[in-house]
Amino acid sequence: KELRDREMYLAAVSNNGYALELVPKELRDREMYLAAVRSNEDVLELVPEELRDEIRREASTDRK
Repeated sequence: KELRDREMYLAAVSNNGYALELVPKELRDREMYLAAVRSNEDVLELVPEELRDEIRREASTDRK
């Protein structure tokens, strides 16, 4: 069940980065943050500070 929930949340943040706000903290990981920021770079503000630079860099590389 937890895997199904994670996949559901991952699909949601991939479509709308701000869906990250609805994802339980225990399911938020690097992949979840990256999918959210790829969907909407403004969501970077919701990414933990220690991951922001890495997520920003990887998401911006995808856009080039």
